[in-house]
Order: sequence, then C-alpha cells, then structure tokens
Amino acid sequence: MCQDSRQHAAALAWYDRSHAWAVEAGDACLASTTLNMRAHQAWSLGDAQRCIRLAEAEDLIRAAEHPENEPPWMYFYDEGWFLMQRGMAELELGDGRRATDYLERGLSTLPDRYRRDRAWFGACLARAQALQGDAEAAVATALNVAPETP
Repeated sequence: MCQDSRQHAAALAWYDRSHAWAVEAGDACLASTTLNMRAHQAWSLGDAQRCIRLAEAEDLIRAAEHPENEPPWMYFYDEGWFLMQRGMAELELGDGRRATDYLERGLSTLPDRYRRDRAWFGACLARAQALQGDAEAAVATALNVAPETP
C-alpha cells in the first residue's frame, strides 16, 4: 500500500523489515518474495540496475530451496509470472524486442480472471511494441486490453 500511494521510503522500510523477519524465521521463500517486492519497487522508480541485482539475489535464494516444500500460496508465482517479470525488466532496460517476447509468452499463460494483471501487463506489452517501432501492434494491443481495465 505504501508503494502504491507513493510513500517509497515507508515501502522500503516495510520491505526491509519483512525481509529481516523472514530471514529470522528461516523462511527462504518469504525472504525471496520480499526481495522480489524490493526489485519491483526499484523497477517502478526507474532504477534498473538495482532491480536486476535484487532479482538475482532472489534467484539465488530460490535456487537453494526445494520446490516440493513451497507453501500453497506460491501457486501465483509460476513460469508465466516470471516471464512477465523478465519482460518488465527488459522493457525498463530499453529492449523492446526482448520485452515483447517475454511479455507475450507470459500473458499467454495468465488466466482470463486476472483482469487487472492482464490490463497492466498488456499495457506494458503495448509499450514494448511501441519501443521497438511497431506502432500498429502497440495500438492493437492497447485497444485489446482497454476493456480489461478496472
């Protein structure tokens, strides 16, 4: 909520606190999730390099875990979700071609009932298409996701 209301310092403080609690509790999955949220915040503030470093740290933590031990709420973080996150990173790094590829692949796995996510990542896909100079595809994508906006 702090991040969505542009209280970035407060958001970072809560992410840091939740990360410390996760580490203290020995919950590597939750620690990884907090790093993911910090990476998302770095991305939203335009700090691409910090975003990449945090995402790489998250990957290292996840690599140490066994997927069969993941809690049931991890259902949301599937291959498609990670493809879309990679697409967002590529978009922020200015690579429209790679961003388009990752976002299209990720969106193809996203259930229709995730209207908000489909609208958000669809708008990002339109931006990636425009970045690579494909205005026609960008307009078509934007018009396609516009009805999905809440």
